[in-house]
Formats: sequence, structure tokens, C-alpha cells
Amino acid sequence: MITGTAGSGKTRLTKALGDWLESQGVGFSRVNLDPAVEWIPYHPDVDVRDYVSARRVMQEHQLGPNGALLAAIDLLHNHVDEIAEAISGSPGPYVLVDTPGQLELFAYRRSSLEVIRGIVNPYTTVVVFLIDGVFLNTPTNLASLLALALSVQLRLGYPQVNAISKADLLEPEMLELVEKLNEEPESLLELMWREEGPYKTYAEKIYRIVVEEGISLVPVSSIREEGLSTVFGEAQKALGVEEGIETNIEE
Repeated sequence: MITGTAGSGKTRLTKALGDWLESQGVGFSRVNLDPAVEWIPYHPDVDVRDYVSARRVMQEHQLGPNGALLAAIDLLHNHVDEIAEAISGSPGPYVLVDTPGQLELFAYRRSSLEVIRGIVNPYTTVVVFLIDGVFLNTPTNLASLLALALSVQLRLGYPQVNAISKADLLEPEMLELVEKLNEEPESLLELMWREEGPYKTYAEKIYRIVVEEGISLVPVSSIREEGLSTVFGEAQKALGVEEGIETNIEE
């Protein structure tokens, strides 16, 4: 499952990762789990809009965009068995699930969790959480986004890989910082203490929680198709799989 904050590039990564798997001769399918999306740059093998469309819900019930999306996600629960059957019949051993843009609806709403539980195998599911590279302009922002990633992992309850999207837009210095943080997580605290602001102590508490769980960030660019093999490999490791396709595929 590919998730993250709105605009972080979930749909683009779903396309890029699928295209990359296809180029390596690996079977897969794509699932669109967003009933409100207007346009998708790939052809989904399973599309929840075939069962519930937020636009139709909006028209039929005279709801605004947000209300229609909430109602549509609730209504998806009525089609869990059909969606699960469609996914089981889709091609390939790997399934890429493109989740709704609004993270708070997907990760924290009970009906969403029930839909997820109904369509995935808990023993073979891993979450790729996208941290929008555009927001990595301060160490405190990064710490906050890492805390959000940890919150999503706690809520969903699946192994998780944290990736930084739009890596092609990051300055070389930021990419070097990410690499350093993977090796020396304590360096983030040093940078945070150099920032001006009234919440340094609070930020440090967030940092301590994040570091206890470990910092592991994978820069990825859907535009340049960079980091895709690394994301895939880390997802396999998160599931305890370290053989087969991971050792046979190159970037």
C-alpha cells in the first residue's frame, strides 16, 4: 500500500513502480482505492470507482466534496468482498494499492481500516509511506513528518517503509543529510537545536520517539525513476523476504 500526505506523489509512484516492475518482467497489478480521484496516469486493474464514486455520491446526496468523500469511503465497506475477489483475480503476484489522497481519511477513519482489513493479506502487506520532499526545508519539519509516519504505522499495524518523494527536486545537500541521518540519527537533534523557535524541547521529545524506532529514509523520484529498486527491496525486507526478485533486479 502506497500512502502519505496529500500531494506527496502516491499515484505517480504507483505508476512508476508498476512500470519498473513491468520492465523487469515481473507480474503485478494496480489497485485504485480512491473513490474521489478524477484522473489516474495508469490503467488500474481494480478500481473502487467501479463500485462507489465520490462524484456520484455528491450528486445523489447533495454533498460537498469532503462530505461526499467521507460517505464514499463508508459505502466502500459494502463492496469489500467484491473488491477482494477482483484483487485476487488480478494478474501478477504483486499488488500495488494506490490509496486516497487525504491521509486522515485513509489512515484514521474506522471504515477505511475495515476496508483495508477486508482486501489485503496481513501477512504479505507492507506500507510505503511517502514524505513529501518539498517539505524538507527544516530539521523540525522532518522530525514532525517522521512522527506522522510513525503514527500511521501504529494506526495501520503493517510493516512500513518510509520514502522521501520528489527526490529530483531536493538540493544535493539535503540528499546528503538524508544519507547521514540513516547512518547517524542523532545528527538530526543537533540540527534542530540550531533552529530558532519556542518549541525546541517539544521537538526534541518527538525526535527521541522517532529515533527509538529508527530512522530509515529512501529518496525516490517517480519522474527520474530513481530509488524504485531500493523501495522494492526495503519492502521485501520489511516482510522478511530477502531472496528471489530482490537479488535479480537492478535499478
